[in-house]
Amino acid sequence: MPNAESDSYYVVLTDNENLTFEDVSKSLYSSLLEESKIMEGSIIVEMQ
Repeated sequence: MPNAESDSYYVVLTDNENLTFEDVSKSLYSSLLEESKIMEGSIIVEMQ
């Protein structure tokens, strides 16, 4: 998604200070289990 960062946003509650927009996006859209593990201990509370 070429303009994903400017066209959408996520509000995430997390203690992981290294979590990026790309990490959250991959955890939602990827079919790989490894991609979703980055979100362990985090929760998306809002997205657009």
